[in-house]
Amino acid sequence: MKRTRKFIALLSAAALFIATASSVMAETAGQGESQKTPAAVSAEAREMVDGADYVDDQVIVVFKDRVSNAKIKKEIKAEDAKCLEISQPVEDSKVAVADINKNDSVEEAITKLEQNPKVEYAQPNYRYKQAGVNDPLANDEGVNQWYLTNMKAREAWNTMEAKKNSLSQVTVAVIDTGIDKSHEDLSANVSSKSMKLDSSGNITSLRGDSDSHGTHTAGIVGAVSNNGKGIAGIASGGTDNKVKLMAIDASTNYNGELYFNTYNLVEAINYAMKNDAKVINMSLGGFGRNYILEESVESAYKNGVTIVAAAGNENTDEICFPSDYGEVISVCNLTRQNKRYNSAMYGSNYGLAKDISAPGTSILSTIPGDYGQMSGTSMSAPMVSAVAAMLYAVTPDIKPFQVKNILCGTAQYLGNDQGAENTGDNKFDYYTGYGLVNAQKAVEAAMESPAASATSITFKEDTIRIDQGQSQMLEVRAEPANVTDNVNWKSNNTLVAEVDSKTGKVTGVAAGTAVITCTIGSTSKSCTVLVAPVVAPTSLNIVNADKAKNMAMGSSFYLDAQVLPKNADNTEISWNSSDKNVVTVDEEGMVEARGIGTAKIIGYTSGSPDKDPARSLTAGNKLAQIVEVTVTYSDVTGVKLISPQQKIKLGSSYTFKAAFTPDNADQSLPVAWSSSNRSVADIDKNTGALTTAGLGQTTIKAKAPNGKFTSLRITIFKTGYSGKAYGLKASSSSYSANKLTWKSIPYADGYEIYRAAGKGKYAKVKTVSGTKNSWKNTGLKTGTKYRYKIRAYYKAGASIEYCGYSSAKSATPKLKKASVKTKNTKSGITITWSKVQGASGYVVYKHSASKGKYVKKKTLKTSKMKKRAYTDKKVKWGKKYKYKVRAYRTIKGKKVYGPYSKTAVRTCR
Repeated sequence: MKRTRKFIALLSAAALFIATASSVMAETAGQGESQKTPAAVSAEAREMVDGADYVDDQVIVVFKDRVSNAKIKKEIKAEDAKCLEISQPVEDSKVAVADINKNDSVEEAITKLEQNPKVEYAQPNYRYKQAGVNDPLANDEGVNQWYLTNMKAREAWNTMEAKKNSLSQVTVAVIDTGIDKSHEDLSANVSSKSMKLDSSGNITSLRGDSDSHGTHTAGIVGAVSNNGKGIAGIASGGTDNKVKLMAIDASTNYNGELYFNTYNLVEAINYAMKNDAKVINMSLGGFGRNYILEESVESAYKNGVTIVAAAGNENTDEICFPSDYGEVISVCNLTRQNKRYNSAMYGSNYGLAKDISAPGTSILSTIPGDYGQMSGTSMSAPMVSAVAAMLYAVTPDIKPFQVKNILCGTAQYLGNDQGAENTGDNKFDYYTGYGLVNAQKAVEAAMESPAASATSITFKEDTIRIDQGQSQMLEVRAEPANVTDNVNWKSNNTLVAEVDSKTGKVTGVAAGTAVITCTIGSTSKSCTVLVAPVVAPTSLNIVNADKAKNMAMGSSFYLDAQVLPKNADNTEISWNSSDKNVVTVDEEGMVEARGIGTAKIIGYTSGSPDKDPARSLTAGNKLAQIVEVTVTYSDVTGVKLISPQQKIKLGSSYTFKAAFTPDNADQSLPVAWSSSNRSVADIDKNTGALTTAGLGQTTIKAKAPNGKFTSLRITIFKTGYSGKAYGLKASSSSYSANKLTWKSIPYADGYEIYRAAGKGKYAKVKTVSGTKNSWKNTGLKTGTKYRYKIRAYYKAGASIEYCGYSSAKSATPKLKKASVKTKNTKSGITITWSKVQGASGYVVYKHSASKGKYVKKKTLKTSKMKKRAYTDKKVKWGKKYKYKVRAYRTIKGKKVYGPYSKTAVRTCR
């Protein structure tokens, strides 16, 4: 039997982030959608308004990117409506609120507006109450959490209000790439049991998110609601944050891509089950049945855990795992218009193995440190996981079969086969399963008094075919959706097919036909199981051989092969390469391009006579196939400089080096070098060796043979500046600071400043980066003389080149000069003065005519001063007097004086 491929990939199709870069696991949103017919738009508008509460004279209109505000107003006016408001909550959409014509209904206005090719979509301006949340992005229905409306999430929250005080806490395990535990909208709901599995499957502490994927899926389920931030998780909004997110990072980085190996997935499921998770979300998957993983899924199901998985984004009905195990709820991706996502490049998987659908296109949720949009079935799966968690919150003892039966039985049927009297509940559509998950109806069904017996049972398939020795779980839907009776299974011929009496998993024992009966209460229903015998392999076919014929150096590719018939007793395939220096191939069929050339790869079964790819196949041998692989270099898409130096000293030598992108391009191709200004620097066009010629700047260009190029602006400098070339000036700027200014040295990266206090030695005190040419030296001692000198520097690659030192300049921090005023008072002449910053006190001086000089009259300390004033009472009428004031600062018991004020003259009157 062929062994299952070891790695399972994330099932997000690429993300269109609001605030971050794109993800390698995402599919571009919005491709492949065509203009709807007027009838389809009208039907959709009718559904939007049916039973809804909305503003009856307004419509919200979302316009496509790049439509101007003036154009929006014009387009709305053309439909006889008035534009009330325009906003742009995200980069690629503009949202307008239109006041519609009083003669138009909201339904009619939507129908008209959506016919405009500039309009993305239109909808009613819905009104909500009771269970509304205050999370801003949840309440902006224009572009953000639009999916809450489609899946009736708010209505479900309203329904759960009645049991708000009796809801049970539910743990949802999100097996993904981890979670941003510190995110403002997640941290309060993240379980302490979150963890990471290393490459060996050992449990380690979870530090974050290996990619944005896990944080995004977790936010859809359980972003904190009613915290006034970001979005509201679907489950947390309904349970008043009684949902706990057990994030399990089971991802492994393989050749730069994230995968999930079987062992880690099994360990993650078992860990979640043992730590009381009631719901497991797996937005991941791959092709090829994995029996070890299947056993782990079956064990969790039997232990009461509901497992939800993404259906996949390959636009195929091929079986995908884990989503297509019968125990798992498989979820397809819907657009905003409730259509299966199907673009030119990607599409939601579909088929009988799928179960239900949910919104998954341009979904807003949390990403590490922010919020962003992603698309894919990865986003659809957590929508359903969230509703499953809500069912456990209202009915803690509910079983996985009942959860799946309620979700599928209450879904909104989206297929075309409606039937004359069909309500949609019983139909299954090949492309969307049982339909769009309906959170409101699901919660209502779980909260109703349970129905003990089934009134009807419907098999997905009335007849199935399995191979001898293989197993498959039979899937049924029972009515009513909330039936609680035990489900029993029985085979009428256990020699042909056995069935697990509790789960419905049937196993082929021998070739033949058996009838399997499902009984719920008093109601039974049967299906036919055809067991095919195992036979010897008759042929092998490599289905994607053409895609492997030409490979780029360093790339890898999986060869997919089939052994026919499918019920062969041995479907194991072996692989071999004729030249391992050119290509290697492992046991899983993964081909890696190692060197330039051509080699042959053979795929063969155990019964093939041919195993050597260097030889031709034996005539008539259908059990082997050879693929010839040619490995070439990738086309050059760009040129990059290797550790380039942007500043080079005049007179020195330097050689530039370049490489081509991608890395697997031919690096031996020649690079053509050129300089835009040869008077500054010339460069050898073949070697990249640079010769400096003068000061200034030039642009160096490196060009590939196909015209791709890169360029770099470089500077040629010299270090011969010193002395007066700096024009250094120093001056006192306050009692504790000096200010330095200097001339800019051409192209310098910065300056080092050296200082000496008094007669002390110089020491570096500051490095000023960039083009700044001044610096204020604070925290100095008043009255102390400081000497300064500077030197410029250049960053030349890993080294620093210095210019000479400037001439020394000195400055002494000084107190400022006081401003003095005088006036006549009844007591004499009063002298007042302005405040001097840093002063410890002031001295008042009076001119003595007899001594012919100014004499100290009064010393006043600032600590004892009520106001800066002194009254000279020893004055005579009609005589003229002169005064001066100066501040002082006490430093270590000594007074350091500032300058004298200007003379103040006053005649006594």
